[in-house]
Amino acid sequence: MGWNALYYDPIFMPSVDIVHTFNHVCEIEEPWVVTFESTVPRTNQTVERIWEADESIDLRPDRITQKSLDALMKPNCIGLIALSDSAKKIQVEMLRRVNHIDAEALESKLMVIHPPQDVLVDEEWVHQKYMNMDRRMEFLFIGHDFFRKGGVQMVETLRRYVDRYGIHLTVVGRLSFEKWGTKKEMEEWEGVLNNEAWITWYETLPNDEVLKLCKKAHVGCLPTFQDTYGYSILEMQACGCPVITTDIRAIPEINDSSCGWLISLEKNAVGGEAIHYTKEDKKKRKEELLGGLAQCLENIFSHPEQIEQKALNSLNRIKAFHNPQEYATKIREVYGRAQRQVS
Repeated sequence: MGWNALYYDPIFMPSVDIVHTFNHVCEIEEPWVVTFESTVPRTNQTVERIWEADESIDLRPDRITQKSLDALMKPNCIGLIALSDSAKKIQVEMLRRVNHIDAEALESKLMVIHPPQDVLVDEEWVHQKYMNMDRRMEFLFIGHDFFRKGGVQMVETLRRYVDRYGIHLTVVGRLSFEKWGTKKEMEEWEGVLNNEAWITWYETLPNDEVLKLCKKAHVGCLPTFQDTYGYSILEMQACGCPVITTDIRAIPEINDSSCGWLISLEKNAVGGEAIHYTKEDKKKRKEELLGGLAQCLENIFSHPEQIEQKALNSLNRIKAFHNPQEYATKIREVYGRAQRQVS
């Protein structure tokens, strides 16, 4: 069923007061709420968002999409929680392109609540970490899809500085080759990551081990071409590790020049997705990323004194915008709507 499987219709309903899903639409009588990363419903018909490449397209829902939209319209659907302003913009645009629904009624259920993140180190930890940076600068790349998340361009650009500075790069991620790489490139880069002495590569690690790496790293890397949010950015920032990122989708909402480095890619006007509809589009985005990374790294190596301050700013940003207690208060208010509905 592909994306059409994101539909919760249980044979036996658990005994709960409310159901809260991620990307899933519910066909139940009980109150429910959904958190989503791009659009909801997220079906085979809506996931590619073809209207962003062709503004003349209006969406005539297929059976699954219409069934999901009907479920969202019911009173027991008490909220649509977008992970980001980017996701909210995409959702609003989709609703306005879809035939046969009350877009305004669904928009009234829409809100933005960014995910929570605990701060994982203190300012003294950050200070001690950067006292040792003059010996070797530790870079950390985290991403399940090495090609899609800009791993190739990151390594190619860092390689220019290996003979001039003490550099070590840790890569945590798989070499899948779907949209941004080929099987031939996968085989080539497996050799690179395994054999270049300045790189340590892990295909996968438990999250607690990844967080240990985040706490030791001086500069994080997620120069991604395509992401809905970028959770690893939050984890690196929470460990006092400023991050090099692109400026797509939700990333400018969680990273900026005060706490990291942003590389601009050509984007669409809706949710800030990097334009990647054709092979030529992807080639241009890769060229943009290589140029942006060169500028970032030249800035970093020319002014290493800035990195510690960006790390401290990263911690403060996590405290200000991703406080778990404040997140809990917002979610509790949403759940309170279900209680009021029942009473």
